[in-house]
Amino acid sequence: MKSQDPLVFVGSLSYAANLEDKEAGRTVDPGNQVGVNLSSILAVSPETSLGFGVELSFSNETDVDGQEIAGSDGLSGVLELGLGTVLTPSTLLSITAGMGFTEDAPDFRLGFSLPIRF
Repeated sequence: MKSQDPLVFVGSLSYAANLEDKEAGRTVDPGNQVGVNLSSILAVSPETSLGFGVELSFSNETDVDGQEIAGSDGLSGVLELGLGTVLTPSTLLSITAGMGFTEDAPDFRLGFSLPIRF
């Protein structure tokens, strides 16, 4: 995280190791996933912020009994826009909308979160 008031830059890297499993007498290895997320958050008032970001993730090919399944790998890219607003001193409402820009990404996604500090 890097701050340049009223702007904050956020980035993250992720790695998911999917374990292989036996299914109907076959060994299935779904492949691992690597991701990166870069975004910025702009404070437009003391209570409200706007967010802009991009999320990319790559999935390896799936193996069945040691054979790679062609076309089972993927690259997912999503452009996200968000709005956050303080409802009470301990509650924030965050709404995000995402639009996929790669073939393997969802066309559209919508997220709501309501973090509450106790």
